[in-house]
Amino acid sequence: MSGTKDNEDAWSQLPTGFGKQQVDDGTGLDARYERVRTAEYIQRLEKLKLKENASKGDSESESESESDEENDVDDLPTTHELILDAHSKTVTSVSLDPSGTYLATGSTDGQVKLWNYNTMDVRLKTSFREIEGNEESHPIKKVKFSPKGDTFLVVPDTRRAQLFARDGWEQIGEYVEGDMYLVDMKNTKGHIAPIVDASWNPTTDSTFATAARDGTVRVWDSANFRSQKSVIVLRTTRGSKAEARAVSYSHDGKKIFAANSEGTLTVWDANGPFLRPSATISAAHTPESSVSAIACFDSGANGDYIVTRSDDSTIKLWDSRNFKQPLLQRSNLSGSERSGVAFSPDGRFIVGGSLEGNVHIMDRNDLTDIQTISVGSAVTDVLWHPKANQIVVGSGNGKCTTLFSREKSVKGAKMVIEKTPRSRQLEDSMTTTDISLHGLSEAAYDYQETQKEKSRQSHRSLNPDKPNEGVWGTPDPEHVRKNVPLSSMVHEDPREELLKYAKKAEEERRSKRQRTE
Repeated sequence: MSGTKDNEDAWSQLPTGFGKQQVDDGTGLDARYERVRTAEYIQRLEKLKLKENASKGDSESESESESDEENDVDDLPTTHELILDAHSKTVTSVSLDPSGTYLATGSTDGQVKLWNYNTMDVRLKTSFREIEGNEESHPIKKVKFSPKGDTFLVVPDTRRAQLFARDGWEQIGEYVEGDMYLVDMKNTKGHIAPIVDASWNPTTDSTFATAARDGTVRVWDSANFRSQKSVIVLRTTRGSKAEARAVSYSHDGKKIFAANSEGTLTVWDANGPFLRPSATISAAHTPESSVSAIACFDSGANGDYIVTRSDDSTIKLWDSRNFKQPLLQRSNLSGSERSGVAFSPDGRFIVGGSLEGNVHIMDRNDLTDIQTISVGSAVTDVLWHPKANQIVVGSGNGKCTTLFSREKSVKGAKMVIEKTPRSRQLEDSMTTTDISLHGLSEAAYDYQETQKEKSRQSHRSLNPDKPNEGVWGTPDPEHVRKNVPLSSMVHEDPREELLKYAKKAEEERRSKRQRTE
């Protein structure tokens, strides 16, 4: 028996595999997921434990209603969060490419940052590219990936939008601005006032629309940087021009929804002509309020659900087939001109944020909260990615939060958590190399200087100094010296030559004086 025990002890000391073995230091997959749980999810788990231990004290109807709410919450990708220290100032815009791998963030600090979920881990959460929106560091209004994800649009607080390649290495172009001295907006080639919003046509990478404070929505061909394709002039009910505040394409790209500074919402046929809107709601939101965002979702039967968000603390749901009154509205959601709104991929939920730092996920059927997630600072832009099933939130404190679920989300922030962080081995810090000059011996220093001098001499032999070629258009100095009389006098100093003759004259006077004496 003792021999068997000794054998077991010996076998236990042998390694289980080849190569350097990973030691569990608390960074295992389950541990990493546990550390990024949201506070709301932790509270839910605690309540479930208490329910399991407690006796049933509620009626069957109450338990059924509670279970329905719990089922809705279980469908949400809000169990975990990945927080990025994105910017030094407010994050104004967030965008994910169609694959859910590349994230772009814009801020009032004038920078656009690109993040790759596939190359980050829980210890190294840094952007791989930083782009200055413009030389004057104007705040970034919008960042939008194209439908295919090959390019992305950057809208600084200027009159010119910019187009970049997906990885941010190359600025493909900058779109032209218009002549501010022209009265007719349709005669200008671009915006004459700062752009506030932009939207890609979801069916193509070649078309997008921009809205600006000059009271126009302009439709652009992404390959033409010299002029827009079409101009939509937004007007008030009195016929005067009003600033544009938000723009969005319908889900099929056939309609353009636009809002102006007087709270008016208009619908336009995306194919034109843009003479007058196909539908108008003059008081969609409070006059002089700022409609900060418009989102669309396919409602079926050739229609769209449209949700609008305004800084008058309201959020409203519309049906494009009956575009007269809102289907639903909610009036207790504080917001600003930067507040965003988005539909869930299946259209069941609507997500938006508040100035109190909460992300509200609402039921589309009544706009009541299904769940509220705190991010610690005023919520600005939000998006719900259809493929990754993750919610990205920008905040006033410069952070960008990605909400996701371990079971229901795909890639995106999950790749950061599931990637094993690079562990620092003990032997990495055991050996150091002194590369300072004082660490070299005198002989080594002399040898180093000798090699440098040899290198300089070798360079001179390979690239000797060129002869003095003179100034173009002047005669050859050698020819002048041989053929022009007295040419050498050009280089003589007159004073020196005169002093030579003075010395001779003085010697002659002395000799004459001596002879006379």
